[in-house]
Amino acid sequence: MPAYTVYKTTTGEIVGDLICSEQDIALNVRSGEAYVDGAYSAFAYYIPNGTPTLKAVMSPVVVGSTISELPIPCTVYVDSTLYQVDDGVFEFSSPLPGPYKCIISAVPYLTTEVTLL
Repeated sequence: MPAYTVYKTTTGEIVGDLICSEQDIALNVRSGEAYVDGAYSAFAYYIPNGTPTLKAVMSPVVVGSTISELPIPCTVYVDSTLYQVDDGVFEFSSPLPGPYKCIISAVPYLTTEVTLL
């Protein structure tokens, strides 16, 4: 059976892979989604305008407890807490000493991990 990759039409973000008949693919695609032939990794690809494309490498700058040069918008996870960043800079503070592992996510970039001290 053929494989398909389902993605959000607004961002190109991959939401899943399917293996099904061509007749059944439409039953598995929601409003605001589309699909392409083939299986593509959500980690490595996004699909702008129906074209599977490798994600770019993110290059955040970490100074102390601040991360700058972030994509706009992006999401930063710190110790399982989600923060939405809309200005390209994330400033973290905590009464507890670090280090803190941060995972940064934004389409069309590869997910990146940094450590704040």
